[in-house]
Amino acid sequence: MHMENFRKGDFIRLKDLDRWQVNRISGKTINVFEINNIEPEYVEVKNCKEKIPISGIEPIPINGRDDSKIYYDPIVAASTVFPGDPIPISRKDYSYYYDSFKRHFFQSKNFQELVKEQDFQYVHQVQHYLFDEFQDDGLKLDAI
Repeated sequence: MHMENFRKGDFIRLKDLDRWQVNRISGKTINVFEINNIEPEYVEVKNCKEKIPISGIEPIPINGRDDSKIYYDPIVAASTVFPGDPIPISRKDYSYYYDSFKRHFFQSKNFQELVKEQDFQYVHQVQHYLFDEFQDDGLKLDAI
């Protein structure tokens, strides 16, 4: 795995999860982390105090198991609310991101079709595609 494949904000997993100090309520039950910073030999990830060697991280396969705690929460343009009108309620959809892609469309295709056409194997590839196409990947981690 080459460094240039990962970007700040990408989701990755740790090869040896038990080796690192993880700071989140869910503890070490979820092996998905977001890259905060990339250096030539190390990465810094959210919810982990130590720098992780590049050799200690790996991509997350798109398989519904390793990536099951990732959901899709795209930036949506705000509604216009006129004086006296109720403020619209928006609810986050915490369902599995790949399933929720069926409900989001670009032109005449849903996001799941767009991603399938690209033949991606890993979550960070989907993140790069969405960011490059829409300037926001919209993927979030449901692990506090």
